[in-house]
Amino acid sequence: MLTIRTNNAPRELLCWGDLTTKEQGEFDYINDPETATFFRYRGWPYDLGEMMSVADMPFKGWHGYASDSYFSGIVIRLVDDGERIVCGTYFS
Repeated sequence: MLTIRTNNAPRELLCWGDLTTKEQGEFDYINDPETATFFRYRGWPYDLGEMMSVADMPFKGWHGYASDSYFSGIVIRLVDDGERIVCGTYFS
């Protein structure tokens, strides 16, 4: 059974300039940082472009996910016409 925990609090999306120099170094694979979009969840920056899109179950109601392990990861849902994001943690 899949469990998703979230506080449903919308978070601001970030651009390259919103990241610290150290955080920017973690995204050295990005060719054009001016077009990339990021968000922070639980103190870590994530590249929105690295999220896998969700079509249906088991993440119904969410737009994307990224696995931390075989049994856990994060889920995202875009809100406010894609201006902000809601994050959650999933595990089974």
